[in-house]
Amino acid sequence: MTTTKPYDAPPGFDWVRRLSSWRVDKGALWLELDTAWGRGAGMRIEVLEPEIYRWTFMPPAASPPRPSPCLVPRTHPAPRWSVRERPGGIAIVGPRLSLEIDSEPWSLRFVDARKKPAFAENPSDVDGLGRPFVLPLGYIRDGRRVASTVQSFRLEPDEPLYGLGEKFTRLDKVGQRIVSWTRDALGSTSERSHKNIPFLWSSRGWGLYLDGGARITWELGTRSCQSFTVIVDD
Repeated sequence: MTTTKPYDAPPGFDWVRRLSSWRVDKGALWLELDTAWGRGAGMRIEVLEPEIYRWTFMPPAASPPRPSPCLVPRTHPAPRWSVRERPGGIAIVGPRLSLEIDSEPWSLRFVDARKKPAFAENPSDVDGLGRPFVLPLGYIRDGRRVASTVQSFRLEPDEPLYGLGEKFTRLDKVGQRIVSWTRDALGSTSERSHKNIPFLWSSRGWGLYLDGGARITWELGTRSCQSFTVIVDD
């Protein structure tokens, strides 16, 4: 991710450019981030289980969220993990799944025990002018307040996506724009429903759960066939 403005970026959009520093505190990894507009942002990363990570993006002036009622409290010791420097960035090494972070330009990817990428952002998805074709990790400001946060991920060829609760559309969600927000369906011909579950999963073995009650827009291969984008109004 560079200082080049992403293609079709909305007004007020700012995005993460680089990792400036990191520290381990109280069982979590805290990252200090710099944005394209020269503002400071943060991220908190926890290893909940050998194959489950939780990361929380905090735009400028945002506070860490309170404990979520959607996560079951752990009754056993947390898995062991460590942080090591690597060329161009750092890596969180867990027992079955590791997280590699490139410092500048910023990028993150999860790597399995065989050292193969399992789930990742997609900074290589650019147009012919070198502009990011999808919105990278960042936020949209509406006046003085942060209106929403954004992140995009790689979508492999012929990779179906499933989940998101009750929907009256085809089972494979690739190519669909879905809004996770409870509302009257007024029939059975759209993606509107009362049973929205913000959990997306793939045939490649990963699952993505967004922990929150805000409106979520899922652009699942609609902006680009190489990526999908998640926009959270929070």
